[in-house]
Amino acid sequence: MTCILLVTVGGSPEPILYAVRSLRRELAPSTVEVVFICSVDPCQKPSLPQVVGEGFPCFHMLPDGSKEVGANLLLQLDINRFEPARQLIGLPDPDDLADAYRRIRDHIQFLRDDGFRGRILGDYTGGTKSMSAALAMACVQLGEEVGVVTGPRTNLEKVDQSATTRLMDIAPLQAMHRLETQLVPILDLHNYGEAAQIVWEFRTVHERSLAPDSLLQVQELQAVFQLLESWDQFQWKDALNLANNSSLALHSPYLLHWWKRVVMARDCMDGQPPGDGMTGYELVQDLLLSAERRGRRGWFDDAVARLYRALELLAQTYITLELKTTPESRWEKDRCFLIDGTKVEASGEGINAIYMWLERREGRSGLGGIFGRRRGQFYRLLRARNSSLLAHGFSPLAEGHWRDLQRDITSFVDDILKQDGFEQGPPPQQLPGSSLLALPAARHLFGPASQDPLAPEQHSEV
Repeated sequence: MTCILLVTVGGSPEPILYAVRSLRRELAPSTVEVVFICSVDPCQKPSLPQVVGEGFPCFHMLPDGSKEVGANLLLQLDINRFEPARQLIGLPDPDDLADAYRRIRDHIQFLRDDGFRGRILGDYTGGTKSMSAALAMACVQLGEEVGVVTGPRTNLEKVDQSATTRLMDIAPLQAMHRLETQLVPILDLHNYGEAAQIVWEFRTVHERSLAPDSLLQVQELQAVFQLLESWDQFQWKDALNLANNSSLALHSPYLLHWWKRVVMARDCMDGQPPGDGMTGYELVQDLLLSAERRGRRGWFDDAVARLYRALELLAQTYITLELKTTPESRWEKDRCFLIDGTKVEASGEGINAIYMWLERREGRSGLGGIFGRRRGQFYRLLRARNSSLLAHGFSPLAEGHWRDLQRDITSFVDDILKQDGFEQGPPPQQLPGSSLLALPAARHLFGPASQDPLAPEQHSEV
């Protein structure tokens, strides 16, 4: 079977001659098709003449330091049938890395699209540094092999005499690229458990080939995804404790500050007063963010179930903090009392009963008044939730239903926090998506971040 060898042509023909002849011996009787990557006009000193030039365009360095002229590479390699459209990649500017990469990548893809299914190998010994880098990048990107000719050096400009060819192990680089590509859509859906599993599988397969520092970064990335999954599963205190010892503490301080407020808001439901810069309703707001994450995944019934619970928790929080329940109160029938002795008669009887009780007690003020003004939105949520598969019905919810309800219930909560007496701190922080790939661990593994550094990520308008 034919093998295609791509070679970068620079000042010396020796590495190319050595690479082609070595590969021919290795693969005999199979043939080696050579594709030359060379500089062309308007480059001041194009290397194209070494490939097709007439006379003696090649200069060979001899062991004693003298030079010897030779025929072009086609003649020296006995290439009788030469198809420039297939076997020549011309680079007008051999120092333009982006252009060289694009031309080489597209040519390799052309060879594959043309039906070639054999082995493709890139040898990046010759040419400019940009040509060599472009060939290596294209081969890594497309999953092809990469090699280099080695030999004794007396300087850093060229190999004096070709001694051997060596294949580069690019499997870890290709695996890194695949890993990053896999993680982006998964993280944008906030599916941290799946992201952690993918990183764990990568670590298991490539543990022996990874450098020790890279292995540590893989472990750190996996740990970050796992603690985010813990938060997403309502394990707030565990996630916060883990985050304080992770890279999130340094690179996402706004998120951790929000987490601390949510944890303290949970304590408020057990009788602790809200701290400075808190409202005590942070747990309700975080539940709205959780519903938003489920909606982004397409789990609309799950999202609406969380909106329903957020609306119920809003009433419970309001009664606990504003109307003042006794420390012994429980949200069960006949077990919830205000400190003035009033029995919360609707406790344990469902969300509708709680809001009706609040409206009777408060009239047009407070949360009871907001309920009266937003009654239509309230009952739309109840009907959607009760008819969904996760409640009492058989009708799966559509994206439009979820988005409308997410917007309505968020406004419902905002109405309470805009009232006099509430001192809202920094806005709620949604869990990060693919911006996590800007963390130092990810940048170490995948290279410079294409994402902006982690910044405050507030809840989106849906």
